[in-house]
Amino acid sequence: GLVSHVPPLSDAPGWRFPIRNRLIAGLAQAVVVVEAAARGGSLSTAAHAVRLGRPLLAVPGPPWWEHSSGTNSLLADGALVCRDAVDVLAAIGWAPTGRPVSQDRLHSLPAVVGLDDDELAVLGAVPAIPEPIDSVARESQLPLVTVLSALGRLEQLGLVEAPTPSTVMRTDCP
Repeated sequence: GLVSHVPPLSDAPGWRFPIRNRLIAGLAQAVVVVEAAARGGSLSTAAHAVRLGRPLLAVPGPPWWEHSSGTNSLLADGALVCRDAVDVLAAIGWAPTGRPVSQDRLHSLPAVVGLDDDELAVLGAVPAIPEPIDSVARESQLPLVTVLSALGRLEQLGLVEAPTPSTVMRTDCP
């Protein structure tokens, strides 16, 4: 790795993982635990994040699944729920907790989430009220297939939603 506590090509015995986990938590703006058993390295990273004052998020899982017991315990102990990228952006201050992204932060958001030019053009063409997708394609001056691809990514990020299969609207507008 680029940042490490050991020389390159060193062995990775298990006793080094907690040190690595501390580095990961220290470098992160937020820590997201996707799966964790009742004990393990993910919980070590989570504990370091809390000690360092980093936002801690966890993905909830079914209570009967062994690999959800740790994440569900983190949630019970106060970790933030992580449903998607918008929750992570909210945790680091890039989107309000109410899920839609505010207008004043929208200008900074593309750099954070890595929107490409087509995605930015499509986002700019989507209004605050439901609009047919073909109208968005005309407004953005992009092929329909490009618009559909961009809308899929924008929807994953929580920036747009599709109230019907053929319409789309922005979620970041009042």
